Amino acid sequence: MNLGIVSDVHLRSSHEAAVETQLAAVVDRFDGCGIDRILVLGDLIEDESERADRAHVRAVRDTLAAADAPVTYLLGNHDVERLSRADLREVFGVERFWGRVEGADADLFYLDSSAPERSGAQGAVGTAQVEWLDRELADASGAVVFVHHPLGYRDLSGNAWFASEPERAFCGNKREVNDVLARHDVRAVVNGHVHETAHVRYRGVDHVTVNAFSKELPDVPVTGTYAQVTVDSGVAVRVVEGDRTATTFELPPGAGGGASGPSG
Repeated sequence: MNLGIVSDVHLRSSHEAAVETQLAAVVDRFDGCGIDRILVLGDLIEDESERADRAHVRAVRDTLAAADAPVTYLLGNHDVERLSRADLREVFGVERFWGRVEGADADLFYLDSSAPERSGAQGAVGTAQVEWLDRELADASGAVVFVHHPLGYRDLSGNAWFASEPERAFCGNKREVNDVLARHDVRAVVNGHVHETAHVRYRGVDHVTVNAFSKELPDVPVTGTYAQVTVDSGVAVRVVEGDRTATTFELPPGAGGGASGPSG
């Protein structure tokens, strides 16, 4: 199973043409390497106004609609600042932004951590989702979970966006979600949000953060960063910036599920 991952597109008026051009180029790259599914990990837009946000969400959708592979959209905190989930469901023609995709090599689970009821950039996975995830993982083998806000933990003291406000970086109820992950066979969690690429092993599960497609740093507006995730006997992650491989992670077979570790 070959997956294409894009996170934190942040389509915005100030860099609209550059972001759209880079996104179209990534669609061509995905088509050229036989991607089976594309997952967009939230923050499609940079919230500006309801009118601008609606137009930008549709522009991201229309650009990715040209891909040969189906596209699954997750929501990030910026997506729900001025648009409701009902607005976004209408744009994308979906009933909700969390669910399960069954595959030959692994089942994919994607979660909605956008949590508009929380202040700032904070996220949370709703109680209904946590309970659903616990039930659904019970019959899944080697699942891969996708979410906007990180469920793992690492030191962000050097992060350009969250160093002074780490409470805005992580999923607010990650302890409850990790309690579920630790009970089941989960091979990896893939997230965005913090505008860095990283890998940590947390409570027995591998967590990979994919860097932002744009707005990586305050003075780096558009990099076009994306990832390719190959799932077979193991999980391989290749993070690409433009035409350059920036980072690779090889997660060993049977790396996830049921291990003990620090709570959080």
